[in-house]
Amino acid sequence: MQLIDSFYGCQWRGLIAVVSGALALYFTFVLFPSVTKQYETKRGLIPRLQKAYRADAFKVVLQDWSGVNERAAAIYKWDNLIKLDLAYPLIYASFFAFAYAFARGNERPLRWWDYLLFVVPFVAVLFDYIENGLHFYLLRDVDTRAQVDAANFSATLVLLASALSHLKFLIIAAGILAWPIAALVRLFYYLKGAN
Repeated sequence: MQLIDSFYGCQWRGLIAVVSGALALYFTFVLFPSVTKQYETKRGLIPRLQKAYRADAFKVVLQDWSGVNERAAAIYKWDNLIKLDLAYPLIYASFFAFAYAFARGNERPLRWWDYLLFVVPFVAVLFDYIENGLHFYLLRDVDTRAQVDAANFSATLVLLASALSHLKFLIIAAGILAWPIAALVRLFYYLKGAN
């Protein structure tokens, strides 16, 4: 707990939140779209491959992508999973954790939920890395449309990857809500004390 306390109370937590937040926005709205526009047919809040849940749905998404770009699977693996998604989870987790700690304004976590809301974004990182590893494994011999068509994807691994993806997105949603709520509560008590 002492290590968590020291990170939570880090004097640079505001700066870390700003820098990681700016990087997260850059990845989300510039870098990822520049890669996915090479193969995506429909862009939703949750990428289609991450909500496949079934091997046949996973294959259909890859076939749709391969209809746009013959090498969609290879682009997804190398440009998305390796070049971008190795750093991105640590970036968004740092933003949510340090933005929450900064918004709370405490030198260390005071309640159990302070620990939870500081640590849980890094659990999302773990889920994200496992999900990405599963996708990389599922696509290990798949680079082209012909290989997508010939592939037999493990239903268990597709299900596990999708479940982890959804758990990750639930944690991200909590992170999106936690830091502004903490900031508003802090502002409320500040204004209440000023009166």
